[in-house]
Amino acid sequence: MFGYVNIHKDLLRVCDYNNFKGYYCGLCKQLGKKFNQITRLGLSYDMTFLAILLSSLNSDVCMVKNETCIVHPFTKRPVRYNDNAIKYSADMSIILTYLKLVDDWKDEHSLKSFLRIFYFRHFNKTVRKYLEIFEKIKTNLDSLTKLEKQNCDDVDMVADCFGKVLMAVFDNDNSNKALAWLGYHIGRYIYIIDGYSDIEKDVKNKSYNPFVNKFGSKTNEQLENVKKSLLVTLNEIANAFNLLEIKQNKELLENIIFLGMRKNVDKLCLRKEEQNESV
Repeated sequence: MFGYVNIHKDLLRVCDYNNFKGYYCGLCKQLGKKFNQITRLGLSYDMTFLAILLSSLNSDVCMVKNETCIVHPFTKRPVRYNDNAIKYSADMSIILTYLKLVDDWKDEHSLKSFLRIFYFRHFNKTVRKYLEIFEKIKTNLDSLTKLEKQNCDDVDMVADCFGKVLMAVFDNDNSNKALAWLGYHIGRYIYIIDGYSDIEKDVKNKSYNPFVNKFGSKTNEQLENVKKSLLVTLNEIANAFNLLEIKQNKELLENIIFLGMRKNVDKLCLRKEEQNESV
């Protein structure tokens, strides 16, 4: 995935940071245990956020162990076990990562996209388990692909497709409108900030990017429009979050939603402003 839904570490309490690591490492271990070690490379902050959010909607107490791993062989880190939200997030990670690798192969024939062979069998098995969710994901990704082939320059239109992908992932049983709305705007946020971040790379690789199609070269006006769109999207995420009945991890989730995601917007805009000034 993309990694834009993350904590603001400097403003996070130590206990909440350790809790965050428990989910992050728990998801990593779940990927390796259920699928294979290569799939752990698809670990992302976005799917970690999904695990924390869904886990926080119930009061279940899960087991946390301090363990080492391949990446941290000498330092024990908290690992969360027996959490259904982590198991679900691992399954969604397999589906979304495989589809991303397939898309990367079609677009760039990148070396990394060959990793999809390690996902293929697990992807097919997981899709059969979540057929209804997958159909929604596929429908909206197909719509996104169609718009890309048409060189669509309407950023909101293409971001809408990816928003609907994460809407299906977040509200997996169509029972929580606030959760669906939050997922939708998380998807919009990821698509917009990722697309704007990749302008230079996509120009160089001649890859599709709605910002390039609409604006061409970077301008201050473009930056201001993007910032406004992202801030409106963050406001919708906050509104949806405030409607949810959070039973645990509230301060951790608030750190991500109100501070971490805004920090990414500020960093992106500062970097683009510096680039504009240097031109």
